[in-house]
Amino acid sequence: MLGIPGVDIDLGSYPPVVLAKAVSLKSDPLETAKWLAQAKPEIEHLLVKSGVVTFRDFALSNASQFDNFLSCFDGHRAGYAGGTSPRSKVAGRVMQSTQAPPDREILLHQEMAYTRDFPGRLAFFCEIPPRSGGETLIGDMRKFTAEVPKAFFDKVKKLGVRYVRRFRNPDWKPGHLDLDVLHRSWVDAFGSESREDAEAACRATGSDCTWTEHGMEASFTTPGYVTHPVTGEEIWFNVIPAFDLNAVSQGKRFQDLHEQYYGAAHPWPQAVTFGDGTEFLREEIEALYPIVDSVTTAPKWQRGDVQLLDNILTGHGRATFTGQRCVRVMLLA
Repeated sequence: MLGIPGVDIDLGSYPPVVLAKAVSLKSDPLETAKWLAQAKPEIEHLLVKSGVVTFRDFALSNASQFDNFLSCFDGHRAGYAGGTSPRSKVAGRVMQSTQAPPDREILLHQEMAYTRDFPGRLAFFCEIPPRSGGETLIGDMRKFTAEVPKAFFDKVKKLGVRYVRRFRNPDWKPGHLDLDVLHRSWVDAFGSESREDAEAACRATGSDCTWTEHGMEASFTTPGYVTHPVTGEEIWFNVIPAFDLNAVSQGKRFQDLHEQYYGAAHPWPQAVTFGDGTEFLREEIEALYPIVDSVTTAPKWQRGDVQLLDNILTGHGRATFTGQRCVRVMLLA
């Protein structure tokens, strides 16, 4: 057990839970930030070891307190420009985690693995837990890496992975409310109504940018894996299973909606191939879903919980839910 004053640490659970015990940590939001600044070296050690840490029973009740709690961690400088998930700013560095419909499960993935400037860490905060479901899914990407078929991993390492994100024109919507929310416009994604400014913002992320009659198409090629900067481990780092839109990755209802409202006439919001443009074989992608399932854990949220994740070592997602769900997110360096 780590010797950090004011807390108990359960290392036997996944994720490990840092439980506030000192009265000051349970009652004073300002004291929680001071405590974390002092405990940061030990917490970072634990984070590298486990990939994710949960903080529980700290005096945190809103987005501003969540932001202040993690003030000793630098924010992700590139922000969320060009991100695929519909999400809005809440306060300071804090954003809504996602506006995806409650019956849309979000599969395990590493944040912004489809860009050059991805965050090294991210943190979630549960302001209001849902009536049922709604867990922020987490998974050990070390275990995932070990399970990926070697022939496919070697092929990814040889060719890389190419992502295409298609941001619609702001004057067009798919025509179904759920798809309207999920498919971002380039104005929303890059924060400008100017094509020139939006294109500049897109290229600043390292992505190529082209304009079509349907809107902006951003593409980026990555190696598909990274070497962890602290441990030196070679880790699978891509979002192939979640990015390929099919009945498994997005569920049958959303697959049917895409086929009905997009079909072959309108480009779908995103696509992924090998780095040279070669399509994946269906069996190559389908072989990844049992691995996703095997490493995915769904820890229950409690009000005020914070989850701090290493974005390389730990994938995350979202379970379907009922009732109101208010979970915030911060992208960190």
